[in-house]
Amino acid sequence: MKSSQLKGVVNDLVHLGEDFNPIVYAFIQNKLETDLIDGTIIYPEQDDVWKFYKDKIKWFKERILSLKGKLEDFEEAKIRVFGHEEKVRLKYKGKIFEGRIVLNKKSPSDYSSYSIEEWFNWKD
Repeated sequence: MKSSQLKGVVNDLVHLGEDFNPIVYAFIQNKLETDLIDGTIIYPEQDDVWKFYKDKIKWFKERILSLKGKLEDFEEAKIRVFGHEEKVRLKYKGKIFEGRIVLNKKSPSDYSSYSIEEWFNWKD
């Protein structure tokens, strides 16, 4: 895979479902860690936060395959969340690609009119 493709994947992951990300309204006191390759999520509950990151795992795998990449070429592919901050880190053939976002909106009225299911299945 090309560096530009991997930078795009990181950017897309960081902003994927940004308006629906539960950490916009919930401060994550326990660190959440997601392994995008093996699909594990280290988080104490299987709630909306857990489901949101499960959907990001699915999106990541589908995106890499659509770009003709191989998951086994990744040495690391993780999302870490604490508080309102999300960090994405990919290590691909020795090169590191990172991105982060801090999400904190003031009220639920800031949500978009789409549901999270519509967002993940949305096509142009």
